[in-house]
Amino acid sequence: MNISDIKKLARLARLSATDDELEAAAKGMDPILEYVAQVQKVAGMVGEKNIPDLINRGKDDVVTIETGTYTNVVLAEAPAHEGNYVKVKKIL
Repeated sequence: MNISDIKKLARLARLSATDDELEAAAKGMDPILEYVAQVQKVAGMVGEKNIPDLINRGKDDVVTIETGTYTNVVLAEAPAHEGNYVKVKKIL
């Protein structure tokens, strides 16, 4: 990457940088991009992509806790409650 690429990235990210900072970023970017290329190669992301078959495995919703089990615990933590409901400020 050259300095004009770094300036463009800085502008897109709304960052201000001095010329010295831009030069340092340009020099530091090449090793990072080389490392990313190595990771992509090892991960099989370069060239032909092997996409595994994906299967959506859903399961039925099963109630495991009896209704009202934690009602008293929640109401005890609420600053105000009315009956079995937490009382909150009216917004609208």
